[in-house]
Amino acid sequence: MEQSTVEEEGGAIPVPLNNRLVDAPIDIVQERTFSGTVVGSDGTAVAVGGLIEELSADREKKVPLLGDIPWLGFFFRETTKVRTRKELVVIIKPYIMGTPAEAEPVSRSILRRNSVHPDALDYDDNNMDVYRNDRRNVKGYELQPDYKLYDHQDSFDDYHGKGSLKNQPSPDVQPQSAAPSPQQQTYMQLTRYAAKAVRLPAAERQATANIKPVPLQSRSPANLLYDSRISVIPAASWRKGGINVTALELRNVSRDPVNVDYRHLKGRWLASTIEDEKLAARGELGDSTYLYLISAESFDEMAGHIKAKADK
Repeated sequence: MEQSTVEEEGGAIPVPLNNRLVDAPIDIVQERTFSGTVVGSDGTAVAVGGLIEELSADREKKVPLLGDIPWLGFFFRETTKVRTRKELVVIIKPYIMGTPAEAEPVSRSILRRNSVHPDALDYDDNNMDVYRNDRRNVKGYELQPDYKLYDHQDSFDDYHGKGSLKNQPSPDVQPQSAAPSPQQQTYMQLTRYAAKAVRLPAAERQATANIKPVPLQSRSPANLLYDSRISVIPAASWRKGGINVTALELRNVSRDPVNVDYRHLKGRWLASTIEDEKLAARGELGDSTYLYLISAESFDEMAGHIKAKADK
């Protein structure tokens, strides 16, 4: 990855003028490069950053003419120090294509989604995977949960003049939210770990002292949903103490968009959460997602109970 910027009159070269050499200002190009290896699943967005630029400068404001008066001009001008920090982030979404015929519908879908202006009436808010702008304001973009580094990041961004004010509490109302229980904290920790680990090859998944992988006996489609248009494939499973989390890949196998009813599942699960409950039509961008299920028993045991109940 490379980033180039032009600094106007950032350098000078000697040029002959009237039998003598004078320095002529020239513009210079600054180049910065970043290289590395990125691992991403098919159709999953990966954010790559690292090119950070910090600039400091003196900015002067003054009243015309009066600010240039000797000895008295400082009463009519103001000099402040300005410091800016910029970071270039590139969003990469890889697609695995076997033939040109497979690439055509994906390319058409990407072009169609990226050709609609956010201010258009038929703009789909789900087009933006990292940010959303429901109000279509200049500073109305909200960072989505999968990309948040900490809680209340939208409010923090608002303080610095970016992000949306929609989720910021009123100054007269203090937020009252109960702290999550230890059990809920375990659910959250397992789900966050699974969301990161499922996108990596098994050999590159970071091991932790408390979370252990649980082998899956079968990777065949699981009968968990009441919607036959959605294929459910177990991807990986982990365990912490007496709690299991299983990541399942959901893929739309129909030609129409579908909504996933992830709260109405077969089996007795402790909790369930999904990355995107709206799936695009088969073959289009966004036709798959991940579902995370929390259970006391292993996924194979839970699947056995569901099968036994269905055979009765």
